[in-house]
Amino acid sequence: MTRPQAQDAPQHADMPPDDRPRRAAGSGGLGRTGRSLVLPDPLYGGVRVAAWAAALIATPPFRRLAGVSLSDVPGELLFGRPFPSRLDHTLGVYCLARLARPHDRTLQAAALAHDLGHGPFSHLTEPLMRERLGLDHEQRSARLLDDVRDALSDGARRQLAWLDWDEVAALVIGRVDGRGALLNGPVDYDNADNVARFLLASGLAQPSYDPQALTRALRPLPPERATATERTYLQAAAEGAALAWRADRERLYHFLHDGHRNLAAHAMLRKAIDLAAVADLLSPDVFDLTDAAALRLLRAAPDRGVRALTERVLAGERRHYRCVWEAQAPASVRAIPELLRHTRERLALEKRLAGESALLPHEVIVEAIVSRAQRSLPPIEQPGRPGAYIRTPPALPAPRVIHVFAAPDAAPDYIHRLRLAAERLFVPLGASPVADDAEGGM
Repeated sequence: MTRPQAQDAPQHADMPPDDRPRRAAGSGGLGRTGRSLVLPDPLYGGVRVAAWAAALIATPPFRRLAGVSLSDVPGELLFGRPFPSRLDHTLGVYCLARLARPHDRTLQAAALAHDLGHGPFSHLTEPLMRERLGLDHEQRSARLLDDVRDALSDGARRQLAWLDWDEVAALVIGRVDGRGALLNGPVDYDNADNVARFLLASGLAQPSYDPQALTRALRPLPPERATATERTYLQAAAEGAALAWRADRERLYHFLHDGHRNLAAHAMLRKAIDLAAVADLLSPDVFDLTDAAALRLLRAAPDRGVRALTERVLAGERRHYRCVWEAQAPASVRAIPELLRHTRERLALEKRLAGESALLPHEVIVEAIVSRAQRSLPPIEQPGRPGAYIRTPPALPAPRVIHVFAAPDAAPDYIHRLRLAAERLFVPLGASPVADDAEGGM
């Protein structure tokens, strides 16, 4: 598989990404229906889209995904170059489904639909989605299939008369025997594409596995062998690709969770959304917005904190908040996630820490992360022994890592007070501070 190097492109740091579909896999020809398409793709060279699939991706719910970045913080802001959209990734997952199961058009349709429910900034707005709608993005994807069906032309409806929409919805949320786990499992078509696509586009590393080889070897377990936690297996020839995928995934999550550059932007954007939500500044259709539309909404908000945080995110790393205190808590400690579970509770906790530090409420952010970098692999079939499987050791529970961020222009004595306030709050709950590099920050 040829994997071209990601290319730099100029980007103004103080401007949000625009609403124009990105000129990558999901852009050209999306308005065409009734015929197949071949769309360029940096991972697979090209994605051949069947005529019925082209009719689906021409509808507004799919077209919106061209304006939602694959990364939670728009990739253009993180890397200063055009970045894949959720639609690019969607077409990649469809490509893998078509390659691995060429006769299962219903699964291919579910591969297309699996990310329909993402709000702006992808996973970053999902906690708010759960609070407001009681749904995660996969459940919302299943519901949005009704909007897709309603948006189809009469000709497209006739073209898709064979499609069982209820089965597509069930596959999207991981049901329907082992086939659902091909899209929603420990290793699945979704993760096979997004890890390689993110690494390639970001320039963090060249993917060391072939997503096509990995997905070809992923199979549903026979019903009599499947369990609630094991519904797929890998053929023996893919063991190396699976291990390489896991190593690449760990490399990606190291950047996302351990590097303060991404985490700071993520925390700032999340807090801007939280503040806008409690101030009732978000419209009911907020989860139907693109990244650019959501950034414009936040940038124009009457709330001072929302505007300040958004402007700093758009200004780039030099304006980002800095991590001033960090601690770990075992996965078994439940008191800390309870404090941060809901929007109002998170904001109240941050306001308390800010008050004890003589800082403004929007100048302090608490971000707690449990890294899911390590993931258990499905059973791997033993060479020459069909039906006999090797099981890799399960992933160990990851600690929760608490980061406390402060505005970069906060005075040193205020930062000192903030550190003391964080210790008073979190250490009695089971957190163990991580040694800092210097008094001025982590």
